[in-house]
Amino acid sequence: MASSRWRIRHIVLLCSLLSASWLAFTPRLARASCALVPLSELKAGADVIVRGQVATTSGRDARVVVQTYHKGRGPHELSVTGRNSDDPGMQTSVDFTFKEGQSYLLFLTGSPPGLLRTNECAGNREGATALTPEELAVLGPGAPPDLAIPDPTPIPADGVGNSVQGAPVNDGRSSSTEGTAAFLLLPGILLGGCLLFIVMRRRRRGH
Repeated sequence: MASSRWRIRHIVLLCSLLSASWLAFTPRLARASCALVPLSELKAGADVIVRGQVATTSGRDARVVVQTYHKGRGPHELSVTGRNSDDPGMQTSVDFTFKEGQSYLLFLTGSPPGLLRTNECAGNREGATALTPEELAVLGPGAPPDLAIPDPTPIPADGVGNSVQGAPVNDGRSSSTEGTAAFLLLPGILLGGCLLFIVMRRRRRGH
């Protein structure tokens, strides 16, 4: 009897250690939410505001062809990342994902032609082929790109394990929240299997 209890305790301990180890190596998630901020404050918080179209994407990084600068000045093309953290293993609920071929009004931080950063709470608007009356009143008509400023280094074509302007690039498929959720389910399945094994073993002993 003592030997049986000793085995059960060690099985539970082993399952717990395996689950904890699995969680330690899964991508870390940080939760955040966006507050409603007036357009004037969004403008003040951005270093660069542009209206343009996404030419290529690589994970959460994008190369944007700029049509108009509504704040700041820079080249015809920009390298932009939607990752809110410098840690490539960190995903947050405010990470911004670009759609290739889509037009955006983007609120960015950083200095062209270097890598610029944005996030879901920055005030970006998808489908911005033209400004709304409110946006035009706050942001103004803007100015075209400065052709004297060189374009940034192109985003690598493979988008995996490379960098844009020194910043790590994540593969959009492997770093997705859905994939992380699947990883987080496995420890629970493992613990459930261990408990089921213990229950079935006790029932057999009872018979």
